[in-house]
Amino acid sequence: MSGRPTTQTDHARHHPAHCMAPGLFRSLKGRSRTDRPALDIRYTWGDAEYHFLGVALGVEDMRVLQALTAIAGVRGLQLPHESTRPRDPHWERLRRTLEDTPADGSPRDHRSATAAALVTSRYRLAVEAGWEPHSARRMHLLLEALERLGAISLYVTHGAKITGPYRLLAFLLDRDTDRLLIALNPHIAATILGTIPSVAYVSLVEARALTTDPSRLLHQWLSAWIGPGQARLISIDAICSHIWPDRATDRKLRDRRLKARASLDEIAALPYWQVTPLRPDTWRISRRRGLPSVGVYRHRRWGVPASTLGCTGIDAPPDAHPHHSRYQRGSQPPASLPDETALVDTREYLGREALDDLAPSGPWR
Repeated sequence: MSGRPTTQTDHARHHPAHCMAPGLFRSLKGRSRTDRPALDIRYTWGDAEYHFLGVALGVEDMRVLQALTAIAGVRGLQLPHESTRPRDPHWERLRRTLEDTPADGSPRDHRSATAAALVTSRYRLAVEAGWEPHSARRMHLLLEALERLGAISLYVTHGAKITGPYRLLAFLLDRDTDRLLIALNPHIAATILGTIPSVAYVSLVEARALTTDPSRLLHQWLSAWIGPGQARLISIDAICSHIWPDRATDRKLRDRRLKARASLDEIAALPYWQVTPLRPDTWRISRRRGLPSVGVYRHRRWGVPASTLGCTGIDAPPDAHPHHSRYQRGSQPPASLPDETALVDTREYLGREALDDLAPSGPWR
């Protein structure tokens, strides 16, 4: 069997706040990739407030994060707090960047949470997101999406306690082999490891079938709002507010309502969703139990085997799908990486040229 991936994952076990925060991801078609507005989003989920800061994220960035979460759910590793993981400078720098720790190493609060790590490639990431993996331009855009996601800071306020800042992710790239080493923040890791009760099951099979940005944004939000086997009522204006959270003129609002109806039609065409009109501007949206499958569990895992890194994957057996009741916790990541490894510092969003200036002498970026 070829070392290149030919099949795709079924779904992502996503964190609800990352799926439902209004404006965290938005349609940015027509905007320059380097001319994006600032991001400052606060969203309350449960009894905690999530505060996202950075540069505006588009739908492509959302799809990359979905794909990463899905891959980590099939074969992920744990990246524990520095007091419990192997003392290796590369892993420390990766975790330090994820935690947004200052270069002087000054302490921050609440650093005991375990992050999720995964080894993959841009090729496989493109396959999981539903893109053409043989396009050089797509590989370049995918790397830019990783940089933007790595530039987002996240603070979580729970009562009087503030956790953070964490970056959404941190990553390493070996350009010679196209191997990616990625760490996801502990909040996403908690959903993958099953340590929090509420999980958003986002079907990547469905997400790849959608054709417009509004329908993709709506699909992720609905997937977090409506679990498998559940149903809810929603109005057209509520749908618009979740796809486009900013204010609109009457003319623009009419245009948004038309696009929202078209997006709802796309959702209704998916086999596991049912949209029933109750009134002219109100629908009952229900979701079937289970999730559509592409048969990924019948195939060998591809990419770099966890065994080659001295790790145990987080594996979901077929009978646990889609609720993952038998998830196994993975072991700690390997104690060392190649000496030439260098971290892409994602504390600030830098343009492509600026990042090229940071290239080390070795093959790792």
